[in-house]
Amino acid sequence: MPTNLPLSTSTPPLCTAGSAITDGVAKANAESSALRSEEQRRWNRLELEAALERCAELRLQLEAAKKIQATPATVAPPLALSTTIVKLLRRAVHRYRAKRRISRDIKLIEASPLFDRQAYVRAYLPGTPPRKAAEHYALHWHEGLQPSDEFDTNQYLLDHPDVAAAHLNPLVHFEISGRREGRKIRKPGDVKPIIPTIPFEQVLQTGLAHIAPLRIMDDSSLGLRINVVTDSIGPASLFGGVATALVLAACVAERKGAALRLITRNADGSTDVVRQLLELNQVQFTGELTMLESAPNSGYYVPLRREDDVFITTSWWTTAGVRKSIASEQIIYLLQEDERMFYGYGDERVRCEEVLSDESIVFALNTQLLQRHLTQGPNPIAGLAGRSTYFEPAFPSMRSAEGSRSSGKRRFFFYGRPNNLRNLYLRGLEVITQSLLQGILDPNEWEFHFAGKDLPNGTLPGNPDIHFHQQMDWGDYAELLRTIDVGLTLMDTPHPSYPPLDLACSGAIAVTNSSGIKTDLSSYSKNIICVPPTVDALLEAIRQAAGMNESKRLENMETASIQKDWNTALASSIDFLSNRIRALHV
Repeated sequence: MPTNLPLSTSTPPLCTAGSAITDGVAKANAESSALRSEEQRRWNRLELEAALERCAELRLQLEAAKKIQATPATVAPPLALSTTIVKLLRRAVHRYRAKRRISRDIKLIEASPLFDRQAYVRAYLPGTPPRKAAEHYALHWHEGLQPSDEFDTNQYLLDHPDVAAAHLNPLVHFEISGRREGRKIRKPGDVKPIIPTIPFEQVLQTGLAHIAPLRIMDDSSLGLRINVVTDSIGPASLFGGVATALVLAACVAERKGAALRLITRNADGSTDVVRQLLELNQVQFTGELTMLESAPNSGYYVPLRREDDVFITTSWWTTAGVRKSIASEQIIYLLQEDERMFYGYGDERVRCEEVLSDESIVFALNTQLLQRHLTQGPNPIAGLAGRSTYFEPAFPSMRSAEGSRSSGKRRFFFYGRPNNLRNLYLRGLEVITQSLLQGILDPNEWEFHFAGKDLPNGTLPGNPDIHFHQQMDWGDYAELLRTIDVGLTLMDTPHPSYPPLDLACSGAIAVTNSSGIKTDLSSYSKNIICVPPTVDALLEAIRQAAGMNESKRLENMETASIQKDWNTALASSIDFLSNRIRALHV
């Protein structure tokens, strides 16, 4: 057997396979490198094209500027014309640049692997040729449209505020700069929307701000003091309920030799206005009068003498705020309406009912009708009869004009508040319109005076004269009513309300509506006509009022039983309150 064998010159099989693999990898790397180079060259071309476009735009602007500067001064057009030409040139350049920019954007969008034409058309342009997709996205991207399932337009702007601030198309920006800069992109739905939350304590604080506790601090001084807590005290608010509260407080304070303090929750007031009101109502007050604004959660702190301070509240919400800081036994709640009727069934009504049911609070009710409604009506307040007193209001400043009425046009008064639903504003307009259309009122013989809050200006059939009175002080209001012949004042509540009584005291004939136990107000004055709130019934009442002769009107005035003196009207109620409130035992 030979010992020396010739060396084989052929490559072993294993070495051959290894060499083949190496060659394949090298080839793949070369191809990948070529692809990357081709892609890089493609984007370089796009950026170069964008730069060339920008250069062309700048060249156009430069040429336009040179032409303007080269214009000889001697042949320069008038300044206005030159300005116009410059504006037109700028506008033309702007349109040109915008058009070129959109064309560039469309090319970039079409070439982008992140833009799916077919999916875009299905989502936003059904029935439209796919070639329109890129143009549509270029023009409407700001509407939050998504170019594909791989790129979230809105999230790109959120992730990159500089792009959003520059109002750039997100996909175009990414393809021009963002890809090279390594900016993050997300798919639609990658980021879950952040649902804002709010502490429920804040919800309660905001929703119940109007009944926040009265802010108080200790007051070491001594002496009885009567406090009135109301929303505001100003010339426009000193009607009806607020005026009555001030009169009641002044009468109590004067009788007891106490100081009088007025606390507002929503706005400042004026003591001069209050003194003028008391003078008009012939109420004497010689004591100390002060005023303080204490808004819920932010107003001044109210100095409190503890047992020497008595509070007269004017609504369920002022009462709710006061009783959180003051003992209920020191509160007199002046209630002048069934305030539950302000609301539908809900939170506000429930809270109102809770305050009305507080057995420690003493109530002063305005009119016997309201007292009967609240204690004997369809939804009585338990135990209210034993802890309440009522009084009939007085009208010392309301009086008829001396002598006969003016010989000019007769005057029709309408009290309406469009935003207070219980005033039946639309029913009132309906009745007045029909009274003119049916000839009950002749537009040539009557002029109209609309008074109230938030009244829109308008016209009536036949174009009679209409005067709108939105902001009147007490004196102007009383003076106006002395000139009125017939008034329409509606109130869908079971108490008389003040306007019908104001009109009757001033010598006018008042037409109003019945509601609940309020079916007849002739016990106050036969010049108050109370009928159901139907159109036909109210039209007939207006016909009756307009046709009443002068002698009958004067006779009804003579037999009226409306109070004229507040001290007399409130005497028995003040006696009742003095017996129930410990601080008033003086």
